[in-house]
Amino acid sequence: MFNFLRVSIIITAIFGYTLGYNGIYMFHIIVLFWILISTLYINDKIVIQNKKLLYPLFIIWVYSILSILWHPDFFMWAKYQFYLLCGYFTILAIYQTSTNQEQLFKVFKIIVIFLGLNLFIGLLESFELIRLPMSRLSPYASLFGVDGMELDNFSEDKLETLMSKPTGFNFNPNTFGFVMIICTPFILFYKNLAIKSFGLIIITLMLINIGSKSHFISFFIMLTLVPIYYQLNLKKIVLVFVSIFLVSIVSYIFFFSNIDIDVFGLNRLLELVRNFDRVMDIFISLDTSGGDSTATRAALYIFGLQNLYDSYGMGVGFGGIQAKLIEVDFVMKAFHFFFLQLLVDFGIPMFIFIMYFYFKLALRLKKISLSHSIYNKNFLYLARSLSLSLFIAIPASIAPSGVHYVLPFYILIGLSISLLKIYYMEYKNENINFS
Repeated sequence: MFNFLRVSIIITAIFGYTLGYNGIYMFHIIVLFWILISTLYINDKIVIQNKKLLYPLFIIWVYSILSILWHPDFFMWAKYQFYLLCGYFTILAIYQTSTNQEQLFKVFKIIVIFLGLNLFIGLLESFELIRLPMSRLSPYASLFGVDGMELDNFSEDKLETLMSKPTGFNFNPNTFGFVMIICTPFILFYKNLAIKSFGLIIITLMLINIGSKSHFISFFIMLTLVPIYYQLNLKKIVLVFVSIFLVSIVSYIFFFSNIDIDVFGLNRLLELVRNFDRVMDIFISLDTSGGDSTATRAALYIFGLQNLYDSYGMGVGFGGIQAKLIEVDFVMKAFHFFFLQLLVDFGIPMFIFIMYFYFKLALRLKKISLSHSIYNKNFLYLARSLSLSLFIAIPASIAPSGVHYVLPFYILIGLSISLLKIYYMEYKNENINFS
């Protein structure tokens, strides 16, 4: 019963709002049932291996609760608490189910199947073959209790561009793009070259259709990080980075040429490269009067950092910056950069604590992936992919309105902690103290 409930939580976390109505998901119902059953059998059914590995998450949660003392809006605080608890239950479901290496790979296969289905649906949407009816870009979204876009307000050309944007199980293109980016390392490190090549082509196609500048940045950063996951000699490392440099130079010349590219996603990438100097000028001069998306984003982040400064570096409470944006009626009502939001919300001391353990987790997984004492190549592959996904989630989190509600991100955290737990149990034969 418990194992079935935990697996159901993991699966419904991937489906998210697509199995629900008006903010109530199947995921929520199963979690409530799991809590009820766990409460009834708490004395003899609840087993959590190596609890110390979860202590950082517990500390973060306690601090987020205490932030109500200086939070500007109680209801926003409660909303963010709900999101965080949903994420934590997802992590716990994976952590408890993955009791050994065999169980970890069973959980991973389930996740691959359903996240793969998500990406496949996104691909079909990119070719305008289907559109999930509850998608933000669907005319039937309101029938499923969600707020869709007013498609009648767009021109025919703009509508044609929108209809090729994938959303999958993630409601809007930017959130789908984030989920796709954190899945990409698993394709990038896959051993079968044909599947890897085909997968990267599909990912690139959907990136172009989404047209997010931050996703393009994340994709290129990810490619430059790949060499650190292989034990290469100096000659090979130099060769890799020279190749990347030459590709960058050719791309630079191409993007600054006068070639007219009539594809929205590529035009967004052109805009990113050509506006690089403007981005730097905005942050140096603090002049955000341009009115375009670049200036708006800059103004958003400056507003957040100003609130952090006004709080003497202690933060405005979990979800506090979103409450502030709504209070001043800012053009954007969400912060659109999850990791910077953590800094503004939690404050400098707690942000350092969070990022210390986040990078510690990513780097330990990288170290495991290079281990000579592990002969299970699938275990090394999983460690390598999870590590790169954790790193690349940082720049990729700029595009969506937030990551605190994106349950696949918590799946990534859950798998990462579970793999680390099993590494110490089966390869080091010891309990772990995550410090």
